[in-house]
Amino acid sequence: MTTALPQQSAPPMRLLPKKSRLAIETMIELTQQTLDVFEAETNGLAMNAHVELLEIMRNKQEINALYQQAAGEFMARQEELLSQNPRRTQELITLQKKLSEAIKLNMSILERVNKGK
Repeated sequence: MTTALPQQSAPPMRLLPKKSRLAIETMIELTQQTLDVFEAETNGLAMNAHVELLEIMRNKQEINALYQQAAGEFMARQEELLSQNPRRTQELITLQKKLSEAIKLNMSILERVNKGK
């Protein structure tokens, strides 16, 4: 009689490349994609475009999950990555500030929509 061992799930695939320059580029791209999808959702909410919103929200969940994973990887390598290219680092910081503002706006619109129901 054999005893089945509990299945171990594979470790999550790393999103950020090992090379610092490529890791920053990937983080910038993911941040921009996340910003774009939050802005699209905010616009869809403001225009009351229900059909498009469903697709946007699905896309937002997927992109946001990737962004969150990459952000965790980035934080683990923050010192290494931020010391690479000051111009690209500043671009990433600027994008992250824009993303933060877009998320705040998105949340305030979602709150208003939910209160109106």
